[in-house]
Amino acid sequence: MSERHIRQAKAKRVASEERESRRVFLKSAVTAAGVTAAVAMPQVARAQDTVTLKFQSTWPAKDIFHEYAQDYVTRVNEMSGGRLKLDLLPAGDLPVVLGEFQRVLAPGGRVALVTLTEGVSVASRAVVWAWKALYAVSPIATGGCRPLQVASLVAAAGFVGLHCEVVVQLGVPSEVIVAVRL
Repeated sequence: MSERHIRQAKAKRVASEERESRRVFLKSAVTAAGVTAAVAMPQVARAQDTVTLKFQSTWPAKDIFHEYAQDYVTRVNEMSGGRLKLDLLPAGDLPVVLGEFQRVLAPGGRVALVTLTEGVSVASRAVVWAWKALYAVSPIATGGCRPLQVASLVAAAGFVGLHCEVVVQLGVPSEVIVAVRL
């Protein structure tokens, strides 16, 4: 076999491996999209005129970074034409929000939360380490987002049937929590 044939065979093998790698990536992306759609589907099923998304800031209400984040929320709300409403909550309000979920959900109602969490693999731990390092230098660069572990807060709010799963996509670990109101 000539050297040219060997190079062509190697190129075909590399191309085949790249296609397989893309297939694995696409399967993972489709799975993530399915999970996202499944979590978002209850909102779509209600066909509300306005979709409200509540976010918790990592800064107290009087912090300048929280005010910057509030400016962003105001801009998004204006640009959405009333179809989307972002509701930014200051740090420490998550237990209050969970209490509100407990109040408005009917018995047997479900709540689903998704949050950036601690890594579970070497790659995801490295991503979280880098994220925390960036957050320490410039919280605004991470949008004020930092890894949280909220399962204990959900349980403390009185929810049961807690199902927690960490999903890692492209190295970013997200904790998906589904719980039921008694």
